[in-house]
Amino acid sequence: MLLLVYLLGAFISGLIVLRWPTLALLFPGSAIVTVLLAAFYHHSHQHR
Repeated sequence: MLLLVYLLGAFISGLIVLRWPTLALLFPGSAIVTVLLAAFYHHSHQHR
């Protein structure tokens, strides 16, 4: 089942890259921003 999810994600990512290359750059960028915001939030609330 997990392999199917990986294959489906790769297929959808490939379609996005072919049709909307600029949009394909937003997905990894938004993931990085989300992780950084979560880390900042966690760090700021841990030291109180």
